[in-house]
Amino acid sequence: YTNGCHIADKRHEIMENGEEINPGLYQNTTYCLLYYPTYQGALFLPDPGNENQYYLFHMALDEGISNPYFAGQRYYFSLVNATANQGNGSVVDKNHLLLEDAAVGGYIAAVKHANGRDWWIVSPHHVTNRYYRFLLDPQGVHGPYVQEIGDTLPSPCCGMTLFSTDGNKYFRSTTPSGLQILDFDRCTGTFSNPVFIPADSIGFSGPAGLATSHDSRYLYVSTNKYLFQYDLQATNIPASRFFIAQIDSSYYNPEKGTFHHARLAPDGKIYLMSLNYVPEMAVINFPERQGLACKADQHGYQLPSLFGNDLIFNFPHFRLGPIDGSSCDSLGIDNVPVAQFRWDFEDSLSPRAVTFTEVCDYETTQWHWSFGDGTTSPERNPAHVYTADGVYEVCLTATNANGSNTLCKTLTLGISAQNNPSGDALFQVFPNPCSDVLFLSNASDWQRPAFQIRDVQGRLLLQKDLGTGMIELSMQGLPNGIYFWELQSVGVRVKGGKVLKVD
Repeated sequence: YTNGCHIADKRHEIMENGEEINPGLYQNTTYCLLYYPTYQGALFLPDPGNENQYYLFHMALDEGISNPYFAGQRYYFSLVNATANQGNGSVVDKNHLLLEDAAVGGYIAAVKHANGRDWWIVSPHHVTNRYYRFLLDPQGVHGPYVQEIGDTLPSPCCGMTLFSTDGNKYFRSTTPSGLQILDFDRCTGTFSNPVFIPADSIGFSGPAGLATSHDSRYLYVSTNKYLFQYDLQATNIPASRFFIAQIDSSYYNPEKGTFHHARLAPDGKIYLMSLNYVPEMAVINFPERQGLACKADQHGYQLPSLFGNDLIFNFPHFRLGPIDGSSCDSLGIDNVPVAQFRWDFEDSLSPRAVTFTEVCDYETTQWHWSFGDGTTSPERNPAHVYTADGVYEVCLTATNANGSNTLCKTLTLGISAQNNPSGDALFQVFPNPCSDVLFLSNASDWQRPAFQIRDVQGRLLLQKDLGTGMIELSMQGLPNGIYFWELQSVGVRVKGGKVLKVD
């Protein structure tokens, strides 16, 4: 990973030859202790010609720019050999100059080429309607190729760029200006059919974060205070705007949160960072559902500490295959499905009612669910009610014209985690011994999980309802000694242990 000033290895140390990327103004300053001051200014991609190498595309800033956060004077790539230096990696080509003095506006986004192997990398000009794109293939980086299309965005601040999950659309937001939507040809790398939505037509402060649903049907646009949904299949996309949520203006933890930069995650949910510093992310739980059924939660995912203020996880949709039958479908790569799914308990009054959501890759067209109780379903995202508690093996088979793939997972309903060994990895309590703070890492799908702390006499001292993510539990006020903890699901013990509190 990189902070924009160096590349780190898996030991969290500066990688061999990984120091001083982006040479210039910000090296050896306090910025390099935190982050490099560009928006979406770095992106790692696998080398199409060498499975052991990765390209880092990155932007560098210099003096003389009126808004240094929003434009890069120099555009580089650096090449990492991940297996070198005994598996800790080495930078084998550093600060390889791609563009200089072009006023590229940061905002690096990438999408798979229509052949299913190579990559298109795109960045916009600082304030105009000019777009720079590069092609990454086994022979290296080609370009820049330049295209001018759509509207000029004279105020570049605070937005992001994004390709839709299927790669067919490109979005560019800037908070004061608005949202540019362009069709993208993954074969030729060219844009077409511009649609512009001005900031004052979107909402308070203009567009900031962008994300699309797994099926590319819906675009979510945040404006710091508000969250909207657009239907990308609508005849008139701007007119399809639907209000989803507003930030709770009375909630401070320690600052008031915002809806800001966003990403679709592999679990099919959309996570949004806050512009202010808060210990949580907002979550859109069901992005493929229309309107309020998408279930946006401002406090949906707990973080281990305070994060925010421009922090964005920048990555493309890696599992995008070729456009079958196109003129660029020339490498013999097929879109063979990869089955993926998750489950949720949406109805707290029906603990055996389970919602299943597919997040399959590579253009699945048919779904077959086996719920482990003798029943099946061909629906894409079925809901199922079990008649009894138990341990069930749930399987999804994803199919298209090129093949099929099956994934099975163990679902535990209302009984001890001893029957579900994966629970040990999904729920963790640390550090042990602890002092004033105990962290709970919860990645399980338990129904209405709750955490309790008791003393050696069995007296209940602390109790907390749990969400998903990292939860911080204060142990202040408790004397040093041994305590017993218990994880419950719908009031039933599923896991327990001991923790030692020390100074």
